[in-house]
Amino acid sequence: MYDQVDGICPLCAKPLMYDKTKKEKVFEIAHIYPLNPTPSELVLLKDEEVLSTDLNHIDNLILLCPTCHTKFDKPRTVAEYKKLLALKKRLIHKNKVYGQFNAYKIEEEINVVLEMLVSEVPSDLEENKLKYDALRVSEKADNTLTALTRRDIENDVVDYFITIKQRFVDLNKSRTGSFDLLSSQVKTFYTELKVSGISQEDIFDGIIEWFNKKTNNHSRPACRIIASFFVQNCEVLS
Repeated sequence: MYDQVDGICPLCAKPLMYDKTKKEKVFEIAHIYPLNPTPSELVLLKDEEVLSTDLNHIDNLILLCPTCHTKFDKPRTVAEYKKLLALKKRLIHKNKVYGQFNAYKIEEEINVVLEMLVSEVPSDLEENKLKYDALRVSEKADNTLTALTRRDIENDVVDYFITIKQRFVDLNKSRTGSFDLLSSQVKTFYTELKVSGISQEDIFDGIIEWFNKKTNNHSRPACRIIASFFVQNCEVLS
């Protein structure tokens, strides 16, 4: 459950662990639907969705900081219940989808490009900037992709698309077909995320996280730049 919320309280974003002489927890396990509902809670939640008939099942549990746990429980309200239930459903769905990372391979060439992005500023970066009118992001994005993420993609594409494309072309010369294979792998994983019904925001984040996990947490910002490349190249959000 700790990994499911990325180590932060999903309601206030406070860290759920701190370092002292050792890792100390500052979280509590909250029941979304109360384990022992009071008569008033039974009435209050009688028409609300419950994620598991076993109230101690992980689907009905979520980690919260002590403050948010107390606020959620006392007093319990329908609005806060619906909010936390919806959040938990999203986490369940997201983790189920992202749990498929190991089933999808990724070509070694992506590590070469990541290393280039992390270790140096490419000498041809400035001259290879893409003209803004060449972008296709606005044509692909729907209202589930946040404005901030859209801006990140557009900036990454303008700054890096041509340079990354050339690096992949060079790598393809030494191993013919490697870029086509990589593109196919990205497209397949994207399609898997898309058919799961998650938002474009979560799809883009999932592609980044897949790159990151498959390259041993090489560099998340660099993985985002490559994910943006594949948006422009039509493997992602197409």
